[in-house]
Amino acid sequence: MIDISTHILPGCGDGPESMSHSVEMARKFSAAGISAVFATPHHKNGKYDNFRDDILLNTGRLNTELQEEGISLTVYPGQKTKLYGDLIADLDKGDILPLNDGRYLLLELPYDHVPKYTEQLLYDLQIKGVIPILAGLEHNPEIMEQPDLLYELVRRGALAMIGTSSILGDHKRNIQKFALQMIDCNLAHFISSNHNGSREALQLSKAYDIIGKKLGKDTEYLFRENPQYVIEGTSILKDAPQRIKKKKALGIF
Repeated sequence: MIDISTHILPGCGDGPESMSHSVEMARKFSAAGISAVFATPHHKNGKYDNFRDDILLNTGRLNTELQEEGISLTVYPGQKTKLYGDLIADLDKGDILPLNDGRYLLLELPYDHVPKYTEQLLYDLQIKGVIPILAGLEHNPEIMEQPDLLYELVRRGALAMIGTSSILGDHKRNIQKFALQMIDCNLAHFISSNHNGSREALQLSKAYDIIGKKLGKDTEYLFRENPQYVIEGTSILKDAPQRIKKKKALGIF
């Protein structure tokens, strides 16, 4: 298994405070059957700034430490960047780090709305060959109220990532239901623990099992395989998006 978004780098915000804590976190990942993770510290979220070169340096140091400790886990560099107006300019400056320094860029929208410039900015990224992955949309009230917004973003080439805690029902039931609807309508493409040492971490396998039981083994397979394609910088597995019907009663959920 590969976890596509974690906070495993030391001293980068809401992750571990020291290298020893990062190593301990890596041991837990490895023991849970996870072979690789992406380090995705927050950037430009109003609280933390973590720039590309710093992340690459710290990821290299952590991987060296894990090799010396004999821990079978590979950490790939990344960044979870808040969507903001100067994103393209900062990408050109070299401040922004796509996952594994490749084609896919992990992004966060504001928690409570979808900025008016979102569609244009995501289009501009794709013109540059960068594929946006939007994180945490199952929590966004504007997306939940107007799911056609999500449909249009995905139809135009954006991808989406859901937190394992949403799949497991650790939040309000409507969030779990909406997350599963996103998957059922091909409007999500990845799940991740977003692990920073909290109790919800290391639940990736359980979340995959839920997807398989509720939505079928073929869907589970797509979600398990897609992180490897991100590492390789190749096209992921996905089906054509469908609209979520607001009053759709999904008995399987």
